[in-house]
Amino acid sequence: MVHNIKVIQLLKDEVEDLNEALPNFQRVRNFVLCPTEWTTTAGELTTTLKPVRSVLERHYEKEIEKMYQ
Repeated sequence: MVHNIKVIQLLKDEVEDLNEALPNFQRVRNFVLCPTEWTTTAGELTTTLKPVRSVLERHYEKEIEKMYQ
């Protein structure tokens, strides 16, 4: 599903609609759909299901770099 062009376009449209109500500095400019679910066993989430930013940055380093190019 994360590679389906229709799914990606649907989410882009939703983000654009939500961005209209936000000031310029808070708008989502780009995003990536992750092919796997984040889990506590992989260390991507804490036991209270909060994202562990440092682990996610390491796991998705290439994708993050692509967003800023």
